[in-house]
Amino acid sequence: MLEYQYTHDQTTSTTGFFSCIPTQNGQPMSLEQGLLLLQKTPNDSFLHRYILRRLVNEKAANIDTLLVDFQQTFSLDKLNICNALLAEIFEINPKLLSEQALAQIKNQTKFSLLSNFSPLVYLQDKVKTDQELQNSWRKVFLKNITAHYKIPSLSEIKLTPLYSEVELAAIKTPKVNLEELYQKYKLIEKQNSFATTVQTSPKEMAEVAFERLSECGIIAGREMRHQASLSPVALQRLWNINLKVQQGKHNYILKGQANTYGRGLTLDIARVSCLMEMVERASAYASITEQGVLHKQENAEIFYGTRSSLLAQGYEVLDFDTLNLDIKYQDQALHFIKGEYPSCSGLNAPSKTVLVPMQLVYLFNNLDEPDLCDAPSSTGLAAGKSLTEAKISALTEVLERDAEATHIYHKKLCFNIQTQDQELLKLFSAYRYQGINIQFQDLSGQLGMPCVKCFVIGNKGQVYRATGAGLDAKRALISALTETPFPFPDGPSSGPGLKSLEQVSFEALPSYRLSSPELTLTMLEELLIENELTPIYINLTRSDLSLPVVKAIIPNLYTNSELDENNKIPYRLYSHYLKLNQNS
Repeated sequence: MLEYQYTHDQTTSTTGFFSCIPTQNGQPMSLEQGLLLLQKTPNDSFLHRYILRRLVNEKAANIDTLLVDFQQTFSLDKLNICNALLAEIFEINPKLLSEQALAQIKNQTKFSLLSNFSPLVYLQDKVKTDQELQNSWRKVFLKNITAHYKIPSLSEIKLTPLYSEVELAAIKTPKVNLEELYQKYKLIEKQNSFATTVQTSPKEMAEVAFERLSECGIIAGREMRHQASLSPVALQRLWNINLKVQQGKHNYILKGQANTYGRGLTLDIARVSCLMEMVERASAYASITEQGVLHKQENAEIFYGTRSSLLAQGYEVLDFDTLNLDIKYQDQALHFIKGEYPSCSGLNAPSKTVLVPMQLVYLFNNLDEPDLCDAPSSTGLAAGKSLTEAKISALTEVLERDAEATHIYHKKLCFNIQTQDQELLKLFSAYRYQGINIQFQDLSGQLGMPCVKCFVIGNKGQVYRATGAGLDAKRALISALTETPFPFPDGPSSGPGLKSLEQVSFEALPSYRLSSPELTLTMLEELLIENELTPIYINLTRSDLSLPVVKAIIPNLYTNSELDENNKIPYRLYSHYLKLNQNS
């Protein structure tokens, strides 16, 4: 059985990046060994990515030796694996290849034909866009969002419009917003009797989570404090990753350790945040065999086939065109798992079953199949005291990421916060004492879900930012504040903040949360269903932890706010830019 070591590469802002390193006798596998093994498991994304990354760090002459010469011993299929690796290096950086290697891959009539010999997305047919125009606008939006550069008006920018009026006219205007539904459900709540949540304190919930995680051998280290964010209390803790996959041609284990983080205004809130994130992650790293997903509390069965074949068998299957993928799904055979969605809006609405690709649900999911995206997102993954509360959190996170992906930075949307809350006043005073200027931007979209960006401008003009969303705008703001990756309390001072911003009262921020979680979820689901955004849930709760974890997918919303070159710029981001500049 092959063993992979889960290894931390780097952390950018608040996001950690990890690799899965194949080992032999406890040491990283050599390129030659990896190439030989790849012949036997050509769909092993971990192995293929490891070899590709190693090759990218080699000199051109070494790439020739390892691939061009090495493939002479291969059969035709194995030769194509080497050609696919060469083509992928060409896609990443053509300058890494020698003239000999360049000549070899130029003989390939179409890179997409080589995609059959790599599980990665580099060579797959991309969604058709004007790549040069996309890249030009991407640079503009990146400078705006990450560094707060003002975007010139369309008449001044000297770029061809990114999208046509016809394309922008296709953007749907919401039929109903959260404020309208809240008034409706507030009346329903007043006229009826609904069960309210049994209040479990953060301390009690943390104790339950700690006990169950400990019993399962998941907790790996001591609780530690860190000062990498604006949170007055910030914790981190290691947890053990230990999973196995015995499926198709794949037979491996993945071992290692990862950190989970918790932030909050109090120690108990930060602690439960850290431990519940550990529950969430441990539930999303799955051991898989031919029998299904191990330790899954329900619906552990796996379905294998093309989308068309599963539809022909009578299953409902998620529509790939609603996922904002950057490649075209070519009806390849994939592994699917059951999800469910509300068949209509309203209380106690019956659910329907839909099959969802496993690789879009579980993290570091490496099955015997091609990849649908370069790096599947963890957005929409949430744990909770109950399945209902986990669903609310999961939906909220998807809406947050979509808002972040479709809003530019603009000063007119920014504000300072004022409060009478004594604890917050103490915290803000501590920020001022350190010389930190915190400010906010409203990212709430047309659906009306409160979403806030907190940002600090560094002494060199760099922007430290984080977002928060939720039915309670106060909680959303606090979430954004505590997530902002500016060192506190022993860090540097910041640069000056923006001048002449609106002063907003913290106490006046709206809340759309109802006393009943079930009614709150029903309201949120109606908001989505009525706007043709019916949510899908996949229950990931582990039988040994028995703490609810869910993955939510909202078709047609964005789960990735990073504007990398593999992502098509959202229509709504460009539309937001046009509207703000028209009104400037």
